[in-house]
Amino acid sequence: MTANSLAQSIDTLRERAATWVETVAALPAVCARRHEIDPLLEDIRAHRPVQSSGLIVCLVGSTGAGKSTLINALAGSPIAREGVDRPTTSEPTVYAPDDAEPDSFSLAEGAKVVRYRANGEASWSGHVFIDAPDVNSLATSHREATRVLAEAADVLLVVMHHQSVAEASPVAFLDAFRDRRHLVFVLGRCDELSETSRERVVAQIRMLKRERWGEQDAPVFAVSAKAAQSDPQGGGEFPRLVDYLHAIEGEASATRLRRDSLLGATTRLAEVFAEIASESDEELGAFEGDLDNLMTLIRARFEDYIDQRLSAYGDDAESLVRAELGRQWSGPSAMVLRMSALSRAGLGLAGLLARRNPLLSGVAITAAEVLERRSQAQQSAQLANDGMWDDLDDRVRAWCRAEQVPFVSRASRLNIQVPDIAEVFSPALIGQLDHDWGQGLLAEFPATVRRALPRPARTALDLPLYGLAFWLVARACYGLVADDPVSVDWIFNAGIVASAWVGCSVWLARWRTRVASREILERQRVAFLGAFDRAGNAEKERVLAPVSSVRSALTHLQRPWLSER
Repeated sequence: MTANSLAQSIDTLRERAATWVETVAALPAVCARRHEIDPLLEDIRAHRPVQSSGLIVCLVGSTGAGKSTLINALAGSPIAREGVDRPTTSEPTVYAPDDAEPDSFSLAEGAKVVRYRANGEASWSGHVFIDAPDVNSLATSHREATRVLAEAADVLLVVMHHQSVAEASPVAFLDAFRDRRHLVFVLGRCDELSETSRERVVAQIRMLKRERWGEQDAPVFAVSAKAAQSDPQGGGEFPRLVDYLHAIEGEASATRLRRDSLLGATTRLAEVFAEIASESDEELGAFEGDLDNLMTLIRARFEDYIDQRLSAYGDDAESLVRAELGRQWSGPSAMVLRMSALSRAGLGLAGLLARRNPLLSGVAITAAEVLERRSQAQQSAQLANDGMWDDLDDRVRAWCRAEQVPFVSRASRLNIQVPDIAEVFSPALIGQLDHDWGQGLLAEFPATVRRALPRPARTALDLPLYGLAFWLVARACYGLVADDPVSVDWIFNAGIVASAWVGCSVWLARWRTRVASREILERQRVAFLGAFDRAGNAEKERVLAPVSSVRSALTHLQRPWLSER
């Protein structure tokens, strides 16, 4: 990976990380571990690759380890005053070559910057050296300043002496940089130790870096920086240290170091968020389960509600089905089927008048039919326009207030902002239910009637009446020819027979229309529940959108993204 491609990777990584972390920032598990997450994010944000081949080296260690002396030995000139300008104060020092671009060390904010002339004959000159405050200082500000400086470096040169190897402060400080920075361990002032003691301390350092930080390959050099200033080929393992530093310099090696540092930061961040995801998964799943339970309870109440409303409309629906059958059926029985109590009273009046004045009888029948049709039209309009769902919004809000306590409580614990669940039945949805009730119910009638009493069945019920009417006409014609007129009583008796047959036909038709109206209401019930389910699923998607975003962000944050590019 070149410097340019690494820069592009970092820019993309920075944008993605900021978005993903912002998405999950409110989770309690994230809030509890911000002290671990923020430094890693800062590492990603601040770590910008530079085009120069020079490295940024931060020397960290305890008081008196010889950091300043080592800087002078590497630079080939006394750029740091040993024992005087040692950064034991709150002001760290950055030593940068004259030709170093400010961008290469501008991340070390608040540090004193000292320029020096690179010496081509020096052991390892031309790089940026950061002389950080002592990490075992009692001043916590020193450790914080060193941490900020170490974040800006490509290489951490950990300078120890035999008395500081087991100190808790330096060891704990390096825990935060495990796998995130290239570590090089130096045992300073080795000339003060015997060969046996030096080997024992180096073995301690190797065991510490292997067991504490998992650093199998990080090298350890025992050097005497004081001696190396006068003789670069002396100073213990100083020549080996210089050879190692030369091996990792150059644009390709520097780019690889920075990439490895970023990969270490993203890997550690992924480990943290994997633990967070494991902690949060159960709560997020319970949140989704609470929402499912809430919608199930609301659905049960809605189901009871529509059952009551549809039951109240049962008689009206049956009347409309009968009226529709009457419109489709043109036979004599259909007229009686369409009749209400008013129409039947008119028919009875017509029967009483038939013996005295047939004309008045016909007028009574016609008037009854007109009144019946007008009554049916008014009933249909009322049923179609009835505001069946006028009180539904208030009911849904009441149901939600009664059932949403566990859901809202868990959402509060997860710091998830949830919308008002009562909006699941928005005015638009209620309007659609009104439309389905009126238009859908009336539109079902013709097809249902055709199935309830097919045309062949209606014809079979009409044929006996047509036969009786034909026989009456034939008998009347015969009476006129043979001078044997049919008496009114005889016609009246024939009417009784016809009425009995019509009554049986109407009873059968009413039974079938009652069954058909129940089928219509059941289909409407299924349609209404389907509308609820669709609206409920849409509402759940809306409510769970933040949770889906959190899960997606956690999934991304559990991967060391830079390694995927």
